Amino acid sequence: MLPMASSPIGDAAEGVPGSLPPLVVRHRNDPYGFLTTYTRFRFVLDGQEWPSVEHYVRARSVNDPHVPVVIAAAVTARRAAALSRLAGVRDGWAQERRDVIRRAVTARLVQHPRMVAALLATGNRLLVVSSRHTDDNVIGEELMRLRAALPAQLAAAIETAATLTPAPLLGRPWVMFGERAIVWPEPPRARNLAAHAFRALTAATPSHGQANGGGPDNAGTFATPTGTVLWRPGPPVPVADGAALDTDITCVWAPSVVPLRPFSR
Repeated sequence: MLPMASSPIGDAAEGVPGSLPPLVVRHRNDPYGFLTTYTRFRFVLDGQEWPSVEHYVRARSVNDPHVPVVIAAAVTARRAAALSRLAGVRDGWAQERRDVIRRAVTARLVQHPRMVAALLATGNRLLVVSSRHTDDNVIGEELMRLRAALPAQLAAAIETAATLTPAPLLGRPWVMFGERAIVWPEPPRARNLAAHAFRALTAATPSHGQANGGGPDNAGTFATPTGTVLWRPGPPVPVADGAALDTDITCVWAPSVVPLRPFSR
């Protein structure tokens, strides 16, 4: 996520003439099809990895508490959707659906720098992204909301990380969790940075469910086989059952990320 001098993000985020037609995405094979819920871009949310937004949304919609595990393991998003239809929708889903979609779309986006770059490059165009489980444009609306908010959010995260990064890790990709933890995954790679960072974070967390730390404020830097974790000063952070840390990835930064281009799969 990466407003860098060499990136076109800064110019693209200024917007484009409003006379441009809406950007309509109906299928994952369309140009900009990577914005759909069915496209496989793995992300971490609620303490586990999800293959696609569709997997997450479908898992949260069902009535049977045992089905989400099966849906999360579905080979394809289409299969995840089919499993959720068999299980049935839980009570209150209509009222919670938009919030669930917002969390999934946000998590996927911030964990993939190339997708961020591609979204910002759409400028101010109206985004219309169809979904197989709703007739409204909730996906497009959430993406436009994120497009407007991301530049300021990313700039703040990058400024914070720049003041805290140890010299040996300068120039390495990193992932920020909330406002308390920064992780430099090992090995550094442009794909699945968030998943590697999450594993490093959990490896630095003892079994009693509190963030590992070098003192009463739990500040310190810790090396794990999957990355280096930096805890900023602050009160202990509860992480029992994977809560509080993995659901709030605020930024993923990777040097020299090339934005996704319109493509077909």
